[in-house]
Amino acid sequence: MEMVKSKAASCVIAALILFVVALPGVGMSAFEKAFADEPGKNPTFVLADLAAAAGERVDVELRVDNNPGILGATIVVTYDDGLVLRDVANGEAFLPLSMTKPAQYESGCKIHWDAADIDSRDVKDGVIATLSFDVAADAVNGNHVIQVKADKSNGSIDVYDYDLTTVAIESATCNIAVSGGADPAPVSVNVSTIVNGQGQVTGGGKYAVGSDATLVANAAEGWRFEGFYVNGESVSTVSPYTFTATSDVEIEAVFNNAVVSAVSEAIAELPDADSITLANKADIEKAYENYRELSDDQKAAISDADKAKLQALIEKIASLEAASSVESLIVGLPGIDAVSLSDKASVEAALAKYDALNAAQRGYVAAGAIDKLMALKSKIAELEKSARNSEKTDPTVKPSKKANTMKVSVVKKSIKAKSLKKTKKKVKAIKVKYAKGKLTYKKVSGSKKLSVNKKTGKIVIKKGTKKGTYKVKVKIIAAGNSNYKKASITKVVKVKVR
Repeated sequence: MEMVKSKAASCVIAALILFVVALPGVGMSAFEKAFADEPGKNPTFVLADLAAAAGERVDVELRVDNNPGILGATIVVTYDDGLVLRDVANGEAFLPLSMTKPAQYESGCKIHWDAADIDSRDVKDGVIATLSFDVAADAVNGNHVIQVKADKSNGSIDVYDYDLTTVAIESATCNIAVSGGADPAPVSVNVSTIVNGQGQVTGGGKYAVGSDATLVANAAEGWRFEGFYVNGESVSTVSPYTFTATSDVEIEAVFNNAVVSAVSEAIAELPDADSITLANKADIEKAYENYRELSDDQKAAISDADKAKLQALIEKIASLEAASSVESLIVGLPGIDAVSLSDKASVEAALAKYDALNAAQRGYVAAGAIDKLMALKSKIAELEKSARNSEKTDPTVKPSKKANTMKVSVVKKSIKAKSLKKTKKKVKAIKVKYAKGKLTYKKVSGSKKLSVNKKTGKIVIKKGTKKGTYKVKVKIIAAGNSNYKKASITKVVKVKVR
């Protein structure tokens, strides 16, 4: 396994973000494979429920499971009244990272970890921080909630891995069961209702804790009652609905009209994605168009299962059409005994279309058509070889130049904004392999903040460039030589200033 070179944790992260625009045949590094062995496991923060007496101190361990190689993170810690955060200690799982404690210990405070790089051998699951809480002497008996989640105050999740890719990590919540404190005072709870669609709901208001609440839904003319929901989850499909009031709750009453019902019924009548053919295209597209014409409230009344089914059918039809298009190209090609070099462009066009299909789409192309296409590809290669041999034996025939073998890849780059305050910076974002002839680089279009060195291809970031993501389109030109043709490839380079 390759080791990422370590730098001092206090250094500014000026490392380059490697976001590889993948080419066929390019594999993952050993470091990347280390975090791809167990796909499907989501990174998760973990807190365990604890018990404590009023006036005591309790240490709460924050763990991370399924660590993908976190290089930096900012978390937000919130907690109920009766608890007071006193200290935070770094945990073993994040020891390679530098921790910044909150300036003030209060609910909603933030803890930050950061590092320049990380050795893959140091990536582990386990405790990342110990949160020390004092339980107030007059804390109310019962559960007091602590929650930890990734900071999103800048509009995105502030947790990233070894290549600075955002990590979607699940939040954690635990309860501190307090005893020996004050007894909770009797309270009432509020049952509020909202209506989705057209109808009325009665029964909302104040209820004593532990008493029964009853809601009654009445649909407007032309509408029907579907059910009561809490946070999007169905709690009842009948009216009246009676339940025990234990805490404030907002209950949504959903009403559907005839249009919504018609769309739901049309989706239900369609076959499953596994059994459809292009003959079902018209019915599927009609159902999809009717769904798109619904209002947002009406779309919300369509079940998640129906939405998922309709989406799967649309995607399947698109795959079948793509496969059918390729099959038609292959059918139009001459047979193996009739093909000639004049058919090369047509064969290569069909191959390109086939290669552009994803794995699922290729599965819908008839095996016979694929066999024919591969046979024609081999036959064209044989005919080209034969033609080259003929040129070698005929001195009057001038050998034709080969296609330039140049390959180009691009990596996304990142740089700190404050490093650009006084001077411009250069980054190497373009990698060229197997080029024949002299290389030159030309800016085609893009941000005025970026320019391109014609000789080296390095991207020059203008002094004073502010935070943001900037793009530039660059043409890479290989001049060719006596044996290889001139060639050019255009790529888009992204530079993130942070």
